[in-house]
Amino acid sequence: PGALSVTRTMEEVMGEEAWQRLLDDEMWGWQRRWFVGRAVRSHGGYWVMIVAFPARWVGGVREAADWIGRLKISQSPGVAVVQVMTVHKAKGLGFDVVVLPDLPTEKIPSFKHYKTAMGENWVTDAPAGWARAMIPELREAEAKWARQETYEAFCKLYVAMTRAKRGLYVFLDEPPKSAKPEDLLKPSLGNWLMASLKLDGDARREFEIGNQDWAETLPRVEMKAETASRGLGEAVPKRSRSTPSARKATANGFIAGSHEGRRFGTAVHEAFEKVSWLDEGETPDFSEDMGKTLEGMLEVGEIRELFLRGGKDVELYREQRVEAVMGGKWLSGVIDRLHVHRDGKGEVRRVEIIDFKTDRVAAADELKAKYAGQMEAYRQAMRIIYPEAEVRCLLVATGSKAVVEV
Repeated sequence: PGALSVTRTMEEVMGEEAWQRLLDDEMWGWQRRWFVGRAVRSHGGYWVMIVAFPARWVGGVREAADWIGRLKISQSPGVAVVQVMTVHKAKGLGFDVVVLPDLPTEKIPSFKHYKTAMGENWVTDAPAGWARAMIPELREAEAKWARQETYEAFCKLYVAMTRAKRGLYVFLDEPPKSAKPEDLLKPSLGNWLMASLKLDGDARREFEIGNQDWAETLPRVEMKAETASRGLGEAVPKRSRSTPSARKATANGFIAGSHEGRRFGTAVHEAFEKVSWLDEGETPDFSEDMGKTLEGMLEVGEIRELFLRGGKDVELYREQRVEAVMGGKWLSGVIDRLHVHRDGKGEVRRVEIIDFKTDRVAAADELKAKYAGQMEAYRQAMRIIYPEAEVRCLLVATGSKAVVEV
């Protein structure tokens, strides 16, 4: 154990030039930690741990404490690795070298942390010191808390100082020039250790026991040469993504692209999504503004027929997503209504793709020409899934109240 100056000890471990380079680095972060690790690894290949007391680090290097507190330590670091951790993290572990960079000088116990007073069958927020001094129960609770805090502080110091297998380095703060003799009597871990080693608060004095050149007696650890990493294979271009609706033709006179057209189209799709089979006792519950329009459509024979099961073996899918790779491209879309017909053997024989269109067009051929590309994309996707089935594509036009096969 020793109470040595940071500069002298780190110069011995790292070398004067390397330590000075570390001090010249204004930022304490990953770059500095990497540098320390490399410097110590080159000095014999032994493990080093740096233990920090976050409550004492305030500015400069001490700002590293916040980072240290959030640091996640690997449980299997391997050999010749520098680990930075709190004392609590180090409990139960052992290391070749332990560095305690800044032993707390805070008074023990510190009553600024005394927030709650507890006794037998009672608890309260800790009142002011003068109030605690007046009431015996509060004095007793305070004394009990102080004993516990002192005990825990020394337990923490014991854990920190017993993690080392070969070398322990302890750094103490240099007393400020304005320090008074009574400041050295303040109960703190730093003052206790300094008094125990009979250093009398003299920052120029040091305590040392053992062989300071112990590292030279250790066998050298040969680091394995880094093997070349495997190169990446040839680049594979990312598939472009398209939607069936992007394949529709453009023409003048359609209002589907307008705000009102999109709102109406969304309402129609949401309404039809609620309808399964009309001949199985279902009564569609349409909203008031869509009720008359959709009820009028369902009175048209060829449209109503699409919503009747008729005792057939048909699987119904509404707003069915479709993802397929066709022609090297990724196709992504949604089928409004999909019927999958099976025969008596359970084999899929026919697939019906039904899409609801709210465009105002003058003729069915105009609607068919606009959406032929979109329907063909859906047809190809279904043929991948059901290669033996007949695939029909049907457009239900809300404007003309007609079914148009594409």
